[in-house]
Amino acid sequence: MSMNEHRGIPPGNAAIIAAVIGAGALLLGALIGVLFGAKSQTIQVFLGADTPTAIAQSNILGLPLPQPTYTLLPTYTPYPTFTPPRAVVTQAPVIITATPSADQQNPLPSSTILAGQGYTRNGVTVTLRKSIEIRNFDGGYFGFTLSIENRSGQQWVIVWRNSFIHLRDDKGRVYRQWNEDAINWNKNKQFTISNSGTQQLVGTSGNVRFDYDGDTQLDFFQGTIDPSTKYFIFTLDQMAGMTNMSWRYDILQ
Repeated sequence: MSMNEHRGIPPGNAAIIAAVIGAGALLLGALIGVLFGAKSQTIQVFLGADTPTAIAQSNILGLPLPQPTYTLLPTYTPYPTFTPPRAVVTQAPVIITATPSADQQNPLPSSTILAGQGYTRNGVTVTLRKSIEIRNFDGGYFGFTLSIENRSGQQWVIVWRNSFIHLRDDKGRVYRQWNEDAINWNKNKQFTISNSGTQQLVGTSGNVRFDYDGDTQLDFFQGTIDPSTKYFIFTLDQMAGMTNMSWRYDILQ
């Protein structure tokens, strides 16, 4: 008699129960295999060297959590202190105008001044007078007057020539002196001027052909003045130790 028969289980029923138990065992083994395989995969996945893997592995195996390793940041280097640029103050150049000494010509040579003003050196002043004499006959002519004043404290000898004197107008027209073709026209002329004295060199108003020859007489200029002329430039090359003196003589319109 079998054990199942002893327990009162019929033989057919015992086979069924054994089959059921065997199937259950197979299912249970498969479930355990699946679970164990999944856990093994989990362990494999978290076996890397990074921190999250180490933490997962510690949780699974019951190991203590690893302490994170910190990498210190590089030492902070502050920016250099900002120093604002220094303001550069540029001063305007100081123009110093030297006062001419007594032995220097004032104004300087090649300057142009107005009629009525003078050039001075060593106490002697040469001025073109603000006057003109006009003659409208015999082809027309006109003349000017120079004034030489001596405040030097001594007597001076003044030497000059007619060829030292020139005249042009604002249009560039150059005027000839009346007697430029005469034999004695460009001879040296001279006179003395005492201290505190004044000498006038006057354009002659008499017989033009003969009165130009005096030592204190200026030759007249040929021609008539054009109505559109605005001014003359009267130039004296040299006189009384001064050179290149020019005056502007304005003509009222």
